[in-house]
Amino acid sequence: MGDKNKQIQIKLKQTSFQMMIDIEKQFHNDRLKKHLKKNISKLLSKSILRKFVTRFNSIYSKFRRLKKKRILITQRTQKIIQQENQSNRKQEVESAIINVKDQNQQSLNFSDKELGRVLEKKIQSLEFFRAEKYENKNNVKEYLLK
Repeated sequence: MGDKNKQIQIKLKQTSFQMMIDIEKQFHNDRLKKHLKKNISKLLSKSILRKFVTRFNSIYSKFRRLKKKRILITQRTQKIIQQENQSNRKQEVESAIINVKDQNQQSLNFSDKELGRVLEKKIQSLEFFRAEKYENKNNVKEYLLK
């Protein structure tokens, strides 16, 4: 986009520069010099300005069309980028939800044997803790009775 705008600006500068050269060549013409001395305002208002305006109008209209196209393209690309960002966000959220579900399922998916082992270990640790606590109570009672 930027390159095309630069090219258009360069082309506009070149054409305006070429027009100035053409105007200068016309002024160097001897017959034109004599004519300019007599009718400067008429000549300027008629021929030179017409050439400049016609050339400039065509270039300016092309520039406006290209500018409109550039604006449309940038708007479309912004819409596409927004849609892509939204779809990426949706995918990220969906993948995070799937990951959480998978982790929960993995933590809850015990086989019967594993569940039995875990329960046995918990029961053994509770029995050991109760036995220790009971021994401590008996030891304290014996100590206090003495």
